[in-house]
Amino acid sequence: MIYNIFGDYDLWVKKFRERFLLHSRILGLFVLKILVRKPMHGYQITERINEILNIKVPRQLVYFILLRLEHAGLVSSEWIGNKGRRLRKVYKITDKGKEFIESCVRELKEIVKLLESM
Repeated sequence: MIYNIFGDYDLWVKKFRERFLLHSRILGLFVLKILVRKPMHGYQITERINEILNIKVPRQLVYFILLRLEHAGLVSSEWIGNKGRRLRKVYKITDKGKEFIESCVRELKEIVKLLESM
């Protein structure tokens, strides 16, 4: 069987999934999709990603992705602080970001269709 070259097949699949999901461009899609629902600060986004993907995503990676998305005009941010609380940078998806994520989801669905038809 071919999977024996990878040793423990289940472990190989788990590691492949983690490496794939931790790729910054893939995580960027998750960040955008999360922000479609409501604006959030970075820690909330990280926690939501960890909850959805069931893996530990480094917070620094999420902040790097947010910075990249902001430079691309896909998200915007503003500093918000309540009385007696420290300021937090809250991220919001832009119209350009909404168009981008909708386009990516359509393309990913097409890829899945192609894979399933093989």
